[in-house]
Amino acid sequence: MIKEYITQTSQNNDEVFKGICERLDSKIDQYESTIEQLTLELQAAKKDEMPYMQIANEIAASYPEIKHVFIGQGNHIAIDSLTVSPCLIVKVKSDTLISESSLEQFKKWIKVRLQSEYIEIDYYFAE
Repeated sequence: MIKEYITQTSQNNDEVFKGICERLDSKIDQYESTIEQLTLELQAAKKDEMPYMQIANEIAASYPEIKHVFIGQGNHIAIDSLTVSPCLIVKVKSDTLISESSLEQFKKWIKVRLQSEYIEIDYYFAE
């Protein structure tokens, strides 16, 4: 009887242990799937991140009269057709007056640099 009890108990323990391992494996698979999904989302977010410091250094080197730049991402909405397209809003502030040609050159440069088709530039001259 004792031998039979030990045999049955050890078989039950093996089944319990096997059940616990299967549940843990299932949970680990779920966690790994979640981690993979979050990693992909983080990579996508970093891909769209703008290199602000690099852009600021390039502006300082090419356009020394520009003292402050504000860059925001938004949407351009055509009210008549209700079409929406992504755009960048760039606010430029300087201590000295910047010529129209220099502002146009800056607009062309920043369009290429930021790879954006639609950019709205506001220029402010602070005396």
